Amino acid sequence: MVDLGSGGGVPGLVLAAVWTGSTVYLIETMGRRAAFLSRSVGTLDLNLVHVIPGRAEEAGRDPALRGTFDLVTARGFGPPAVTAEC
Repeated sequence: MVDLGSGGGVPGLVLAAVWTGSTVYLIETMGRRAAFLSRSVGTLDLNLVHVIPGRAEEAGRDPALRGTFDLVTARGFGPPAVTAEC
């Protein structure tokens, strides 16, 4: 699973806490929010959750990530066309 523009962690962090055992990527471009997510992941001991600080458009070009997710969430990320492209 990947959550685009994770912000404060809803829904990505919440789903990661419920779906233990699943690898989850939280992508957030804002440094403070990404740092918050990293601290939260550590506090909640979510070993399979990875915070990617950066733009979803750039992460989407990474061959290790591109086309590998069964579920994508994007609450308030952007217009549908932009979200679908990422």
